[in-house]
Amino acid sequence: MNARRMSDLTDLDLQVGQCRMLPDAPALTSDVWDRLLTTIYNEVQSAPQEVHAAIHRAITVPASDLHEQLISYEAWNRFALARANNPHIVRAHVITQLYVSLILVRETLLLAIAEHVKPSVAADISTYLTTGLRKSLRNAVAHGRWTYLDDFSGIEFWTGPLGNPGHTRHVIDAEELGLVQRLCRGTAIAILLALVESVPTDN
Repeated sequence: MNARRMSDLTDLDLQVGQCRMLPDAPALTSDVWDRLLTTIYNEVQSAPQEVHAAIHRAITVPASDLHEQLISYEAWNRFALARANNPHIVRAHVITQLYVSLILVRETLLLAIAEHVKPSVAADISTYLTTGLRKSLRNAVAHGRWTYLDDFSGIEFWTGPLGNPGHTRHVIDAEELGLVQRLCRGTAIAILLALVESVPTDN
């Protein structure tokens, strides 16, 4: 049988609920936004065992290892925020934020959830985070096509072939970027807890 434990995501629900303010946020009801991570956790944990097996195959790396990586990142996040007066730490913080939120989480979890746990809120959020501006930003970060705005109020990035008339410059301000990253990491935490806490055990 499956060991069913219920993580309390209430505090994180409150934090991630603010992401409804994103310009093109998914059209979810207020009730769902208020309990977004709890909803995602429940959907993933209650998915059939064959769906869990498909997710584990898709992510390759054990969910428990990814969970540990995310816990380590959150510890670094707190460390960096407490030293926001150090420009070197701030720059390192931004780089790791971009990688963890837009590449690690996307490639290991969100694409798999969007494919295998649908229809669901979990799939809707995962699809949102892996398409549109978020996908363009992910590609720009992966290929080093981004930098800070002159006043450090956000970042600018480029899509398409650089040096070619077809490439396009985009800007995302710090507030929107912060909300996207918060939604990415919060969703990842809910998914990983659901996967780790649903590991089959012998009765």
